[in-house]
Amino acid sequence: MIRKINTILVLTISIIILSGCATVPETHEKIVTEKTANFGVDEYSPFLNTWPEGSTPVFLGTSKRMINREDELTAALMTAGFRASIYNSVRGLSKAYTEQSSSGSGRQADFQMKFDESSAMSIAGNMEVISELQDSKGTYLLARYKDGASINLPPKISLNLNPSSWINNTPRIPGYIVSVGTTRQLRHPSDSITAADKRALEEMVKSISLEISEQKNTINTQSGSASVKSTLEIADATIQGFYIIARYVTPDGKNYYSLGVAPLNKN
Repeated sequence: MIRKINTILVLTISIIILSGCATVPETHEKIVTEKTANFGVDEYSPFLNTWPEGSTPVFLGTSKRMINREDELTAALMTAGFRASIYNSVRGLSKAYTEQSSSGSGRQADFQMKFDESSAMSIAGNMEVISELQDSKGTYLLARYKDGASINLPPKISLNLNPSSWINNTPRIPGYIVSVGTTRQLRHPSDSITAADKRALEEMVKSISLEISEQKNTINTQSGSASVKSTLEIADATIQGFYIIARYVTPDGKNYYSLGVAPLNKN
């Protein structure tokens, strides 16, 4: 509860500060709808497109609906700042424990990421909003980060980024580690987007560093003995340049996918 209250307090302070320093051009594209945007259709899917502008990274920002709807833009910029900070550097730690026996099996998994959250506000203040969507559930925006490290991907036309291809088979991009994250629809679109992004990061961490240890034990019970096999998987890696180049939502809005990359020469 304390952490939740602190997070709300930090976000509130950030909104007040960012309101005076974020760059929001009056000419940026803005769409307002009373409906709930379905990012699985062509009308709204472009708002998830963060392919860089040349070598300038573009980040997605999201905000849930607020009483004062004007505050949503600033809150969304803050989440874009978080994504930019993750792009600079992030440490991911994945742990999974599996236990199997003749009576059944169980699994517990956890993934945590650490990045410089304190820099997110200053980064957000230096971002430039490209486009904005406000629907019945909140605000979504795309913002360029000109002061961030450049990203030099191969020409988009040379890559097969058709969702029907990459959501099932992780593509190869020369010079980059590539991963795909997916999640089922959650209560709010911003939660679904974040969960898919986070899963892409977790899969990348696993592809870089994964250690598996197994152990077999015999447990004695009143009815006899049982063999139990336990497996512990740990992956721990710090990644620089983690960036979502594509997202996809199925037309029914029930499945979310994120395609992440990071340069090999930095990891």
